Amino acid sequence: MTRRLDVMGFRNTVKTRFVNVMEVAVD
Repeated sequence: MTRRLDVMGFRNTVKTRFVNVMEVAVD
């Protein structure tokens, strides 16, 4: 269960980082 949450958190972190990079690229 904990491992599953860690994976989800990791995916969310990557997703947020990707969105930030895209926003910077757009700017």
